[in-house]
Amino acid sequence: MKARCLRISVGPAPSHWGTGRLTSFYRQLARGPADYVYLGETVCSRRSRLAPDLADSLHEELSDAGKEVYASSLILTRTEAQCRDFDDLAGRIGRIEINGPAFLDLMRRYPAVGGMSLNVCNSTTARLFARRGARRIVLPCELGLQAIRCIAERSPVAVEVVVHGHLPVAMSGTCYTARCLGQGADGCGESCSRYPVGMVLEAGGRPMFRIDGPQTLSAGTHCLIEHLPALAAAGVHSVRILPQVNHTGRIVRIYRDVLDGRRDSRDALSELSALS
Repeated sequence: MKARCLRISVGPAPSHWGTGRLTSFYRQLARGPADYVYLGETVCSRRSRLAPDLADSLHEELSDAGKEVYASSLILTRTEAQCRDFDDLAGRIGRIEINGPAFLDLMRRYPAVGGMSLNVCNSTTARLFARRGARRIVLPCELGLQAIRCIAERSPVAVEVVVHGHLPVAMSGTCYTARCLGQGADGCGESCSRYPVGMVLEAGGRPMFRIDGPQTLSAGTHCLIEHLPALAAAGVHSVRILPQVNHTGRIVRIYRDVLDGRRDSRDALSELSALS
């Protein structure tokens, strides 16, 4: 498989951006070269800004621009109301990304992607999710090239690999941001909205993690722009870019230009480093 055949996906907004910023972000993606776009709150239901009318509007705009749109589920689900909310969003969008066990049965009802948090690390697990209805799997970011190749070769699902962004490190049942500010989770006041790029934690004077509510992300930016040919040769179907608060549209364009042979990956790496 040639690198230019790789599809580009953009994951759901990872942080609390507010309605205006979220709307602007997805409208920018509609004008860009991404193939797959994921909508939905995956981290904390309290900060979701994707009201039904906004979801319908963005879905229509992205679909009219030729994008395949997917509704992304929460990773940790606690209440029946959260399940009902995602069931409604799934029905509106018509395609889904499952990030937690509460929604596995929906894989039989809609075209489905298994999210990275399902932790599919081998072909046996990939085949299990394929039997449940998954058509594509987003692999954990810690897998090496040989493991990726084995899953792609030995399972019927398409493989998606994260190639750019702040990587998820951990997910907690409690909100670190609220605790850090002396607030309880039930009275957090959506304090994570004050940190659209997360709270940066340092170790030894260097950024180590970004804390965003209950999730921990890498402080540094993961970038595989120079390894796209190897991923294509390993059988990868699509590459995922994890959104950041600024420049995501430009980052998507850079990856598309490299995949299409219009730009050298080493030159692109320099610009991507400046944008991160």
